[in-house]
Amino acid sequence: MNAFVESKKRAELSQLRERCEKVLVECENLPSTPDLLRRLHLNLSNFLVALSDKDPTVNRMAQGLQRVLESLMTEHLAMTVELSDAILLTLDRIELTVNEGLTSLSLPTLMDNLRAGELLDRLSQCPSTDQADEIARLTELLAPEVRHAEGDHTLLLVELMEICAHYGLTANPDLMFFATLATPAEARLRRWQGRHARLLKLGLAMNQTAGNPVSPEQLAAALLVHDISMAFLPLELLDSTHALSAADAHKVHRHADISGCLLQNMAYWAEAKQMIEHHHEWSNGQGYPVGLRESQIHDGAKIIAIVDTFEAITHPPRFRKTTKRPYLRAAMEINNQAGTQFSSSWVNEFNQTLKLLRGALW
Repeated sequence: MNAFVESKKRAELSQLRERCEKVLVECENLPSTPDLLRRLHLNLSNFLVALSDKDPTVNRMAQGLQRVLESLMTEHLAMTVELSDAILLTLDRIELTVNEGLTSLSLPTLMDNLRAGELLDRLSQCPSTDQADEIARLTELLAPEVRHAEGDHTLLLVELMEICAHYGLTANPDLMFFATLATPAEARLRRWQGRHARLLKLGLAMNQTAGNPVSPEQLAAALLVHDISMAFLPLELLDSTHALSAADAHKVHRHADISGCLLQNMAYWAEAKQMIEHHHEWSNGQGYPVGLRESQIHDGAKIIAIVDTFEAITHPPRFRKTTKRPYLRAAMEINNQAGTQFSSSWVNEFNQTLKLLRGALW
């Protein structure tokens, strides 16, 4: 197959997957709507039909996915957000396998593909009482980042400094001090374990992908400090399952100002302070605390807004059924807010960066 034809085929497959994603999101909101389920079945079937010259592992996943579709149509399976995540991840893995080619994939990846097909089969047939567990097994197989991380909450200073060094930053005494503040902050919340390392990796990588328009040093400081004041809020507020009262919402909204105040007397970090103060502003002017529009928001704050949201989606509060969400889901939700909550240009940089960092953030 020549390069033009191959490129055209990949583009077609990507478009079909995107259609499936859109219908899946609609099904999550209206899970029992027969018309939506029929549309989902049609779009997923079109995606599977487009998989010409399938390799055995793609065949296995496609067969399993087809059986899940049949179980959805007969209402043996109920559409849930968790099942939607599992289907999205399966589509992503199938497309990735097709694009990479059988000979380019490692043996463990190929074995995982076959295992995914088996799990899809089991899911399509299992009783309702076991479906949640089967979905969790499938999700953990296809998205290693959703595995629950146990262990101590200690954040090693050397880990953060190594990330900074990777992006050309020296062991500035102030940066080292900011990193030490992250340790007790992460110890308060289980889901924050490793948080600052993940924020640094993604934020600094996005900036580098864009050609470093923001000072990496100032950005690193802002990424380490911007949410420190959140650690001083009550745990019942941080993990609340209810809508916040006006008083509690005010406490949360003030954290950007309070974190910024930590740098008030450190003139060298004035730019980092501005990033911290702006990181909850929205591109459409509907953010807080001031309601700035995109042209008024510091580019570093635009980066932080995206990486913060990515972190919040992939490591949500403990009351969620799963403690983490697949990266694919987080990327979709962020892209849906491009031009409203987030800067469209920085969402594009995020997309490019996520492809480069795939597998390096957990």
